[in-house]
Amino acid sequence: PTVAAGGGGGWPNDPYGGGGDDDDDGNARWIWAAVAGVAAVVVVLVLVLLLSGGDDGEDVATSTTTSVPSSTTAAPTTTIAGTTTVAPTTTVAPTTTVAPTTTTTSTTTTTTTTTAPPALGAVGVSDFGIVLRPGQATSDDVLFGEDPDTTVTLVRGLLGAPGSDSGWVVDDVCEGSKTRRVRWGALELTFTQVGADGDASRTREFTQWFVDNTSTEPAGLKTLERVGVGDRIEAWENAYGDDLTLEVGSGGRGYFQVAGPSDGVLEGVTSGIAPVDVVLRIWSGSACERPL
Repeated sequence: PTVAAGGGGGWPNDPYGGGGDDDDDGNARWIWAAVAGVAAVVVVLVLVLLLSGGDDGEDVATSTTTSVPSSTTAAPTTTIAGTTTVAPTTTVAPTTTVAPTTTTTSTTTTTTTTTAPPALGAVGVSDFGIVLRPGQATSDDVLFGEDPDTTVTLVRGLLGAPGSDSGWVVDDVCEGSKTRRVRWGALELTFTQVGADGDASRTREFTQWFVDNTSTEPAGLKTLERVGVGDRIEAWENAYGDDLTLEVGSGGRGYFQVAGPSDGVLEGVTSGIAPVDVVLRIWSGSACERPL
């Protein structure tokens, strides 16, 4: 537009046209309005550029749709500490299964066999003579040196009549002038006469007994220690211990002696010298010789 010099003028067809102060005020308002409008356009363009990411050299459409990003406002999260209920702890002792113990009790039954000692018979023998009814309250000793007739009568009263009686005879294997042998089974009683018949100094007495294995009578004919003919050597050794001495006799047989408590001697012959060998015959007194 062309502004006329020298006078108030204005934009052509200005409704507020005229001159003077009114024209100046109107021009000022228009200028500010134009500035404000330009500034608004600039602001909008800047915003559009920023939002659309467009290039600086491209034309921007005047119709701009501004999308306001939807905002999701999350409700404030309140973290509530969880309450943990702890169940009471029950400590269970470990279960140990023990296999049942089977106790086996072994009972050992010891059977003690008590062997009754052999029974003594009506007559027993000893180193001092013979014993009538041994082991009984009425026992009676018949010692060596006893009268022959008295001795025979006493034994006859227990064993009955003798099986044999030699009478008074000369015996070459016996001491004295004459000998009498009286026998009851395996038991022989020997009597010795010293001096001639009719001599006032003549004596007759019981001097020896002898037992062999020719008979089992009389029953129970043993020593007072309850051993006799037919028993093993070990039985005799158990009965007399160190008082018994054994040696080899004739023909491989054994010969033993036992020192008796009355200072007499028991003698015997055995089948051998082993502990299991047996006694064959025994005697005491020295009137007659006995075969070994």
